[in-house]
Amino acid sequence: MPHGASGSGPARPASSCRPSGRQGLPGTLVRKGLPAGTRAAVGCVRNRLLLLATLLAVLGCRGLRPTFPALPLSERDVNALRLHRLDQAVRRLGAPGIEVALSRRPEPGAWAWPKGPIQVSGALVDLVDDDELAAAIAHELGHLQTDGTWQGPLAALEGAAGPDVEARADELGCRLLACRGIPPAASVSLLEKLGLSDRAAGARAACLEISASCVSAARP
Repeated sequence: MPHGASGSGPARPASSCRPSGRQGLPGTLVRKGLPAGTRAAVGCVRNRLLLLATLLAVLGCRGLRPTFPALPLSERDVNALRLHRLDQAVRRLGAPGIEVALSRRPEPGAWAWPKGPIQVSGALVDLVDDDELAAAIAHELGHLQTDGTWQGPLAALEGAAGPDVEARADELGCRLLACRGIPPAASVSLLEKLGLSDRAAGARAACLEISASCVSAARP
């Protein structure tokens, strides 16, 4: 029986989901140290599960089960979940030292500067799946690799060259995805969702070449 429910008295309501102590910055929300987005998301989910368990105990679990309306998420909850996805994407890419920030710019996109965190808009996080989000960060890491700010796995970065800065970052991103076991085709679907069909065609060719190289390397 959940805590707070007994046969001798009324059920004790569970505590509501409280916001974490992290305060939103005027421009961006930055991940530092332990993932703040993860902590906030886990705490919120735990409190909501406690509330649901108490309601089930009060209303009874036999017969027809009541239908509960979806609990609304505050802006802080939504941003916490977005930051959690960004944290996971960085870890999948093997770049734990890279800082990511949630930009408040309204358009979907990602940006990187040599002396700042990679910034990703909430609109982009909401638009793409997990592989495509990793592809967006991998593309920005490609830019940082080009200017010498970040040194990625050598196996992922060999052979990429060309005068087009964006095309080079696309190719480096594809190679990094393949190196980390993430489908390089995620770069293509990301660009297609952003309406960048010309770059998507170039990325598709690079991905096919990289995938063929991976298959050849895997053969005994």
